[in-house]
Amino acid sequence: MKTIALFPFLVCLAMGQLTPATGDDFTVAVYNDIHTDNGPRQWTEAVDWLVGANGRGPGGMAAVSYWNIKAIAGVGDYVTSCNDSNWKAFLTGWRRISALGLPGIWPPGNHDLCAPYMASFGSSLQSATVDVSTALGVVRLGLLGVGVADDMSAGQPSRTWADGILNAAQPDRQWIFLRHVGTYARYAAPGPYAYPADGDSGWCKTNAECAGYADAGVALRDNFYAKEQRVYWGVHGHNGYVAVNSMTADDGHAVHVTGNLGASGSTPGWITLLKFRPSRRDIQAAVYLSQNGAAGSIYAGPFTWPWDPPTAGAHPAPPEKTGR
Repeated sequence: MKTIALFPFLVCLAMGQLTPATGDDFTVAVYNDIHTDNGPRQWTEAVDWLVGANGRGPGGMAAVSYWNIKAIAGVGDYVTSCNDSNWKAFLTGWRRISALGLPGIWPPGNHDLCAPYMASFGSSLQSATVDVSTALGVVRLGLLGVGVADDMSAGQPSRTWADGILNAAQPDRQWIFLRHVGTYARYAAPGPYAYPADGDSGWCKTNAECAGYADAGVALRDNFYAKEQRVYWGVHGHNGYVAVNSMTADDGHAVHVTGNLGASGSTPGWITLLKFRPSRRDIQAAVYLSQNGAAGSIYAGPFTWPWDPPTAGAHPAPPEKTGR
């Protein structure tokens, strides 16, 4: 990831607020480009905001309670310089998140291709399931994550692994895909950019837009998102302002993808929130700066996407589990 000075642009661009969860609403949270060593204090404050410590949190309470967060994940670049001391600082916050006992995956970005990452997580290929009881029944979701350089074209090892996970799951489980590189919105103006459906804009397609990964965004769109019948959403980081993309997969189902500010000059605390509203049959997506003041502040959204909840009948959900 190239280093870009971003701090002058850290302004609130919100159209509204992401209201607290009510009824059977629940949320999946994804950290984008934490870069712990760019602001160790901000990383501590971002986790405080999540868990409701030291007077921080939206509405004076923990974000996990405010939005009924059921899973917490990341899309890489947990540090900028991957050495033992910086990685230890990241893990201090990560262990507090892990102690919540929620499902989550943490695939690597380009700054995490190092021994400390492998010692902590063991593999770039990770998955988890998220089962939530709602008024409509049990909603089954999944998290599927790969490394920044993992090729998701047919026949590649990471794609073969992903297909194995998807094919072994219950047919009604819908999946969120996480990879560090994918979307892009230019730095020249502060966005956010909600791009027209099924267009080329919003997908990184050059070495500059993909920050060293050629046409990784459009390749991911054409070779993976368009082909996978059970993948409905994606979250990315790596480069550019907030991009919100929608596309139609080859089988006709809609795929919604977002990626937010991810550069080596950013500070910890950027977090994407996907709030699922089963009774309203939609999803609200928003990006927050969780380190910005005690309550945090919304940066982009909420964007509303239609959703057909996959339910397994009105009975209690089994225990949530995490696997790799």
